[in-house]
Amino acid sequence: MDPAPTPEAVSLASTFKLPPPNLLTGSVLAALLAVIVYILSQKRATTKKSTVLLVGPSDSGKTAIFSSLAYSSARPTHTSLQPNVALMPSEDSASNPTTIIDIPGHPRIRSQFTTYLQETKTIVFVVDASNITRNGSMVAEHLHLILHSMTSLPPSQKAPKLVIHAHKADLLNRLPSAAARFNATSLARERVKTILERELERRRQSSIKGVGVEGLGSENAHSADDGLMGGLDCTNQAGGISSFKFDAWDGGEVFFTSGWVDVQREDGMHEASEKNDAENSELARLDGLASLKDML
Repeated sequence: MDPAPTPEAVSLASTFKLPPPNLLTGSVLAALLAVIVYILSQKRATTKKSTVLLVGPSDSGKTAIFSSLAYSSARPTHTSLQPNVALMPSEDSASNPTTIIDIPGHPRIRSQFTTYLQETKTIVFVVDASNITRNGSMVAEHLHLILHSMTSLPPSQKAPKLVIHAHKADLLNRLPSAAARFNATSLARERVKTILERELERRRQSSIKGVGVEGLGSENAHSADDGLMGGLDCTNQAGGISSFKFDAWDGGEVFFTSGWVDVQREDGMHEASEKNDAENSELARLDGLASLKDML
């Protein structure tokens, strides 16, 4: 009788083959890289936005507002072709300083604001309320660019808050009293809102009809796809398409503020100095940018 066969010993290494050293090292590095990318993306997503952008047409008063917010003093300004950047003082500026950037309104460079959108918490669109009746189409053209950019952001990026500031409200009421100047702010807000809604609706209707909107503004520096800009969709309470209304804009809530800046002249006097001392004293107690500061 033949002896029973002796079972052969099979090594564990021959059963489970280990990958080559180079492949193993590459896999570990890829896993580590994926973890690092995830951590950085999460950190970036949770970083608090701390930039305020001042945008709007030239001569609307952006730089005067910038100087008032950053340096608590406004002097006569001239049209700039470069952004102005400063830190805006606040109670928590040490832990979370706010950067304020004044973007020039010249048609060829006004789109620079898109460079800062990722870190922007608030966009302030400044409108000269004293002449909006004359240049409403041009102002609406500029605002359309802002609305289009905000609605074109990727879903992962939260859109900044939009504030439309009706500036130079004091010029709407020539009465010298501080009360009259203060009451003019509500008139400025309503005027700016009404005219811009009308002009943006014209642009929306032109887009629907396939007519390029580039001819509806008074400035002639346009990109090749100006006529393709969107961002004007509105939905009414019934869920249907609405004419353009800021309250129904699909891009989010739009806030309105109004005010003025008392510009200091070259001789050190203020614009209000042309009034008598009693009126100057009353005006000095009013902060023309109070509503805007509260919004920021």
